[in-house]
Amino acid sequence: MYNFKIKQIITNNGTAIIPKSINIIIGPNNSGKSQFLKDIKNSLSSHNYLNKKNITIRDMEYILPKNKEEFISRYNLHSKIFSNSDNQYYIRNYSGIYDNNIIVSNPASNYLDTGNISITPNWEIDLQRQITNFDHFICNDEKIIDGENYPQNAIIHNERYIEIEENGKKVRKTIAGSEGPLYEEKGASIKNFINLYGNLFFNYLGTEEKLLMCKRQKQYGLQDHNTNFLSEVQFNSKLLDELSNYTKTMFNKDIYLDRFSWGESILFRVGDNFNFIRNAKRNDNEAEIKLKDYNALDNEGDGIKSFVTNYIALNMNDKNILLLDEPESFLHPPLAKQLGEIIAKSSSENKQIFISTHSADLLKGILSVNKDVNIIRITRDKEFNQFNLLKKEAIEQIISNPMLLSSNILNGLFCEKVYICEAESDEEFFQSLHDKINLYDNAFFTHGKNKQTLKDISKIYNTLSIPNYRIYDFDILKDEDFNKALNTFINEQEKNKYIEIRKKVNEVLKKESYANGGINDIKEDELRNMVINMFNDLKKSKIIILEYGCLESTLDDLGIKYTKNRNKWFEKAMGLVYESSNDIIESSNIYKWIFK
Repeated sequence: MYNFKIKQIITNNGTAIIPKSINIIIGPNNSGKSQFLKDIKNSLSSHNYLNKKNITIRDMEYILPKNKEEFISRYNLHSKIFSNSDNQYYIRNYSGIYDNNIIVSNPASNYLDTGNISITPNWEIDLQRQITNFDHFICNDEKIIDGENYPQNAIIHNERYIEIEENGKKVRKTIAGSEGPLYEEKGASIKNFINLYGNLFFNYLGTEEKLLMCKRQKQYGLQDHNTNFLSEVQFNSKLLDELSNYTKTMFNKDIYLDRFSWGESILFRVGDNFNFIRNAKRNDNEAEIKLKDYNALDNEGDGIKSFVTNYIALNMNDKNILLLDEPESFLHPPLAKQLGEIIAKSSSENKQIFISTHSADLLKGILSVNKDVNIIRITRDKEFNQFNLLKKEAIEQIISNPMLLSSNILNGLFCEKVYICEAESDEEFFQSLHDKINLYDNAFFTHGKNKQTLKDISKIYNTLSIPNYRIYDFDILKDEDFNKALNTFINEQEKNKYIEIRKKVNEVLKKESYANGGINDIKEDELRNMVINMFNDLKKSKIIILEYGCLESTLDDLGIKYTKNRNKWFEKAMGLVYESSNDIIESSNIYKWIFK
């Protein structure tokens, strides 16, 4: 069976993206995640009356129908076509696109029922003409004076033009007396097709749509000329029962679609249990009347409203492309993870889901169920967007490593840069130090529980071109961990030189110097200078080694001396950072070494 799909997306920086069933868009704030979805929406929207220009997308290619029969059959067009008293023809459809040009004080049904598609009475002929010309060349506006004596190799398509071979290329010529050239440049027919039928193919859920599309709306029947989001789902009892089960589990509330108690409106009711109406006999008026006593979903919190809209859109099979802008909005982290699992379970070969998200929990939920996804990271450099596609190996590494899935490491995917520390206390201290001066720098701090995992975590961030810095204690020089920490950005000659320096350090330093003292305890000037130069070089490769020992040795210049009691030192250090002025913190040795 034919299904409309996006075959390829070319971004504004030339990156080619081949969409999968699930495509997850991540990146820092204001990088273009939401705009990417809006650009897909704009490209597909029928009659884009505002003629909005795409910002992040240069071009899109589609999987198009080969003939009108498969297209009409797949989208059940014959049952959706209707005409009004003025003999104007339409396709019954809902788009759900929020239109802020319409007065917001109107009922939700008035500014969401904008999806009907205007067509001509000869729409089937027009459709076949468009499909036939998806790959054809530019029309030649040359007139054929003798309309009866066509060239021998001409193919007569209709009374308006012929097609002939000239110099090995197909050329179209308009017949004299016709209305003029019917066809434009190659691809124009595709644009016309999308402009006419685009709203059949997608559903877009931005912040406004998530909260509006589940609210009270006008009720339409199967033979009405209009429709909307809730009217489309009112006879899908399986979907509504599954939705009820999820809201009971996730929100401790039952939900029921009320088609009875509010005149010509349809709305969700929320309560403890609606089995009294589900199990009622047909036309049980008492059960139907009781519904009016239950709270409308319109008056519930944004979390459950957002979830209801997302769930319905994910599980309706009438749209091939679903655009979800931050579906985790208004949900607590455990519910965001569960929504991620629902998204993954709802994916299929016939549907492409595009998700912009800022939630590691949603990402974990998706990856726990479906590994075959695109993860696309967007960043912005001034006016230009950069797109990086996470490689399959990196995704598999995330999924196969329980530590990565259970920690906060994935949150770094949504920030501009990442600092990877050895332990949780290191992470907290360095973040407080950073945020004191650079609160809005969009940096993320995490830890790897030990030295060995820092390089593995860094490798994941490098795959997505996320700048990341590893912060090691001085005792990295003590053992073979130092050799393993040297990454691929350092050439073999430099690595060998650093390994030799490390050996010399180990020959002269006592055990306690690795915790407190560091380079200060290297008495030989030449070796000390070699270590300082090595540390500076490694810092350029984003490997930062604490110069004077471990974390507890970093604030000597601010009056907090080294102690083996980490908890006591940490309490004093955090108090000092909180109470000190920005100038004092910014001039400290540790701040300058880590962040400048």
